[in-house]
Amino acid sequence: SMALHLEEVSSSRPGQDDARNAEHLDRAGDLERAGRFYLAAALQAVKVRGTVEAHRHLTRALQLLPADAHEERYLARAEREQILRALGRRPLQLREIHRMRREATFLADKSREAQALTRLAQFYIDVGKSHAANQVLAEALASAREAGKNLIEAEVLRVKAALMRATGQNEDALDLCERALKLCGDDDAGKNERAQIANIRGTTLWNMSRLREALDAYGEALAIYRKLDLPRQVARTHNNMGIVLSSLGEYEEALLHYKRAIKVDTRLGDRAAVGLMLGNMGQLYLDTGDLDRAERYLSKALLRDERYADGASRADATISLGQVYLKRGDAPRARTLLERGLQLATQVRSPYQEIRALIYLAQSQIETGDRPESALELARSATKLAKAMPMPIAEVYGLTLEAYVSLRMGKHDEGLRKARTALDLLDKTDNPDSIEEILYLQVRVARLAGQTEDMYALLERAHREVQTKAQRF
Repeated sequence: SMALHLEEVSSSRPGQDDARNAEHLDRAGDLERAGRFYLAAALQAVKVRGTVEAHRHLTRALQLLPADAHEERYLARAEREQILRALGRRPLQLREIHRMRREATFLADKSREAQALTRLAQFYIDVGKSHAANQVLAEALASAREAGKNLIEAEVLRVKAALMRATGQNEDALDLCERALKLCGDDDAGKNERAQIANIRGTTLWNMSRLREALDAYGEALAIYRKLDLPRQVARTHNNMGIVLSSLGEYEEALLHYKRAIKVDTRLGDRAAVGLMLGNMGQLYLDTGDLDRAERYLSKALLRDERYADGASRADATISLGQVYLKRGDAPRARTLLERGLQLATQVRSPYQEIRALIYLAQSQIETGDRPESALELARSATKLAKAMPMPIAEVYGLTLEAYVSLRMGKHDEGLRKARTALDLLDKTDNPDSIEEILYLQVRVARLAGQTEDMYALLERAHREVQTKAQRF
């Protein structure tokens, strides 16, 4: 009976029993109160249970909340948008963002309007529409400043920094991060924003081969997320730390971070993130020479990415799988995958993935005996992109490839000049990733040039790098 349902609600515990209360009120016909309890239950589920349950509660809340309850409806749509992003359901996510904007318009609230526009910009970044993201961010920044809310402005600047990083403008991204950090307060909301900025900063520093600084930035973000008890963000940061540790050759520790992230994301139902994590683990096994396990993980990642992930994640896993076949000596199959990876990276305008694809595609063309002019052009494109970002280790790789192909084409002086430039830059780069691969390519350059003494010195240096990494297993 209605009386029994209402009695159940009155004796409940806030937070823990919100879902049960919502159901009792729903059955009792007290629909408006039920809608508000469903919203509270969804917020609790996001935090401690998972996206499927939260999405169900949010959907019912939106069905029951009055049409003029714009405050609650905006919050429900904002939460549902994040869940749809995590599930990789792009069309529904975009529709939810437009509904957020509509609720913000009803509220005549510039801060919420700026927030909705920022979500739209992030959506465009995720699907590779950087020009559209840039336009929307200009609107978002104007609304945030009109609202006079520092934290909202910090959020806009942080997403702008993510866009700059995604399009290869790393120095600009770091500047925007610094500007955003100055706008963050010391309350929980300010700390949360500070952690998100630290994550963007960490990824930018990683792209610039400043790996220890990147690790420090991620460590700061992880500490904040743990303190605020935000498991999904904790998982994202574990993943990011795993990438950097793998680049540093700390494979065992990297694997621990990936496993922690997958455990959380599986519990929370974050399907797109699980695919990303599987791809990263595949890359780790590739880096350690376990090609069979690398192929298994990367193949699983691609299966998930086709359904849930963004284009950049698909490009990443496709290029890594191409690397697997390149290392196995199956250059034709590698070339097919790397051409697809380059196509995906170009579509989503991801300079980082484009550089990877260009470098390994050039190598596959060399191994398949294609015209050297084509491989040289690919290597030059990679070097140019890497220099513009800047991404020093990729620039070294590109220059070394240019040197190798130039020597194969009979351009002796040009090849040696490129090789020396690459080695000089390598010596100035802190914590370089893939250094043993670059050194071995330099060995092949010295061999082609007939520089036997240099060849053996480089081979010894490459061997030391391999031994150093092997000792960390």
